[in-house]
Amino acid sequence: MPPTNTALLSSAPPSPQTWTKPITLARHAYGDLYRASEMKIDQPGKCELVFTAKDTISKVYDRNFREIFKDIFMSDMLASALEKRGELDQNKELETFGRQLKEAAVKTVEGGIMTADLKKVTTIKNPHVVTGLVFIATVQERLMKLRG
Repeated sequence: MPPTNTALLSSAPPSPQTWTKPITLARHAYGDLYRASEMKIDQPGKCELVFTAKDTISKVYDRNFREIFKDIFMSDMLASALEKRGELDQNKELETFGRQLKEAAVKTVEGGIMTADLKKVTTIKNPHVVTGLVFIATVQERLMKLRG
C-alpha cells in the first residue's frame, strides 16, 4: 500500500510548490561501498536500472535508509494501514479505529499543534510546537473523544 500522508500534510504543501509531477526516491549500492553521488537531469530522457543477482546491500545502510524514510514519509501511514487492513479483512472495528486515528491526527495538526518537523513546512500561522510525546498524547486525547 503506498504512503498516504496527504491528509496530515494538507497544511504543508509540496516544496517547492510548483512541483506537479511525482518524485522518485532511489538509492544506489555497489558491493557494500557507498559513494554519494548526485545527478541533475535538465532534459527529457530515460534512466535505466540494471539488476545483478548479488547481495550488495549493507545491512546497516539498509536499516538507516528505512528508518529515515519511515520518519519522513510515514506520517499517517499507520492509521491508513489500519483502516485499509480493516477494510480488507472486513473488520469494521479496526477500519473505524484507523479512520478515527487519522481524523484525530489531522485535527491535531490542523488545530496548529505539531512537532518541529511539520512546523518547517506548514502554512498554518503561529503553530504550537510540541515534542513527539506531547503530540502523541494530544492525538490520543482527541481519539478517545471520538471513540466516546
